[in-house]
Amino acid sequence: MSKKKDDIPADRTLTPDEVLPGDTRMIVETLAPEPSSDDGGAIGSSDQATDEAETTDSQLDSTELAHAAQAHRDEDAGQDNVTTDFSPGAATLITGGPSRDLSTTTLPARVLEQGIASRDPLRAYMTEVSRYDILTVEEERELAVRYKEHGDPKAAYELVTANLRLVAKFAFKYRRYYKNVLDLIQEGNIGLMKAVQKFDPYRGVRLSTYARYWIEAYIMYFLLANHRIVKVGTTQAKRKLFYNLTKETKRLRDLGFDPTPQRIADSLDVGVQDVIEMKQRLSSPDASLDAPVGEDDDRNLGQAIPATGPAVDEEVGEAEMMHLIGGALRAFGETITNERELAIWNERLMSEDPLTLDAIGQRFGVTRERARQIEAKLKDNVKSYLLKHLGTEVELSVENLT
Repeated sequence: MSKKKDDIPADRTLTPDEVLPGDTRMIVETLAPEPSSDDGGAIGSSDQATDEAETTDSQLDSTELAHAAQAHRDEDAGQDNVTTDFSPGAATLITGGPSRDLSTTTLPARVLEQGIASRDPLRAYMTEVSRYDILTVEEERELAVRYKEHGDPKAAYELVTANLRLVAKFAFKYRRYYKNVLDLIQEGNIGLMKAVQKFDPYRGVRLSTYARYWIEAYIMYFLLANHRIVKVGTTQAKRKLFYNLTKETKRLRDLGFDPTPQRIADSLDVGVQDVIEMKQRLSSPDASLDAPVGEDDDRNLGQAIPATGPAVDEEVGEAEMMHLIGGALRAFGETITNERELAIWNERLMSEDPLTLDAIGQRFGVTRERARQIEAKLKDNVKSYLLKHLGTEVELSVENLT
């Protein structure tokens, strides 16, 4: 195969700016918590792009997976004890093979050869993942070239299954934000398949290095949308707090400081009120709307929550007032006799697609500033007219007329 003119030598190390689109990279770098020392260092650092580091980072063996899964189960109160047999012989692969379209590729699923299947689907998935070997540099490049040049779905399938350990690793890393690790794994797998689709084997970087950004980005999107029924991260400041509040609190305590809301806000460059609200949201559990209000009350919590919208009588009163204002505005328009004022009234102040002051000025041979002065005078006149005919209860700001 002829070498592409944009080929990069195999020993060339790429930076995150070169291997990942800006939007996705921004999400990871802005929101991701700092990895612990056992995560292989800072995510996306250039020294992690070497083959040795990449291979070590992606090779989360079955023993590590077993420990992680057991720790996850221990955290969930009321969970029955289950066996931790992660040996490859504990299950049998059932799959119809790779789909021709990578977007519909079905990841491997397993059932037990005999007896009743385990009630722990996470254990079954980990058993499956442990059966797939890590690809060598040469094997990975060959498969990636086959998929990129020929769209070979079997090659894409092998690339995905060989990196499922990496997805599991990141899913367990974020389990403190979301208890259902399988949901995180599912989102991470979507990111992995997206990475395989976009991976360029000629750029001199391993798939695991490139895919980790996509995996984390998809997991983070999921966390922001589904951490709770009531979303906790809707602004940039709140997203930063969502991922860093616990870590920053611990850091300040380790340094001997009292982690007050003000100190945390100064450290993370966010508002004090944002810190207080996020602490309350993360510390208070979600309550079911179907839960009873009390022993002597037949209503549930959802029925007891007051409506946030206006009362019916308020809506009727507002509708009546708007009707009166609309009639008064039409009556005021009929009193305008000046051609320029009438054009500004009909084609700018009352129009859903208002003309610009420049356009009005050009039509009547006046400057833009003169057109603005005429408009300002017209606004004062209509405000006085409304107050005169509808009374002081009408509070119509000048901005409402533009």
